[in-house]
Amino acid sequence: LIELPISVQVPDDFYVKAKRGKGANQVNKYRTPAVEQLVQELERAIDVKNERKAAGMKLVFAKFDSIRSVWMAATHASAMLDALGSLAQIASQPGFCRPQIMDCPPSAKPGIEVIQGRHPCVDVTHSGGDFIPNDLALGGKVETDGDESSVLLLSGPNMGGKSTLL
Repeated sequence: LIELPISVQVPDDFYVKAKRGKGANQVNKYRTPAVEQLVQELERAIDVKNERKAAGMKLVFAKFDSIRSVWMAATHASAMLDALGSLAQIASQPGFCRPQIMDCPPSAKPGIEVIQGRHPCVDVTHSGGDFIPNDLALGGKVETDGDESSVLLLSGPNMGGKSTLL
């Protein structure tokens, strides 16, 4: 766009595209047919670029999706290594123990049992009195007593240890 005050004479092939201001301060925004043609060519080129970019991304995603099982296995293995590495790092600190990860046959219910558990951040953030560790048994147990819960409703007062248990 060519911006000129309204008082300036312009050639006949200039046409007003927009106006800004009022009175003596008014400025007209002009275009010429040549500029209009260039703008249209630019807009077409941008559309072509976007279409080709979308087609290219579609090819990339199709290739990625064609080996989805490999990516899922890699993601699962990476997540498992991350979780086990975190457990190992914490287990090596004083006051923690190495978790026992046991096989769960298809006929059994999986479960988790935590005895005298505390969150690793408690040692860093807890500055109050004595910390009271929490026990938790959820799902199937190593030695079953008939109570195999699969849901845990955690409630209690503020500052009662709910977040630490989680």
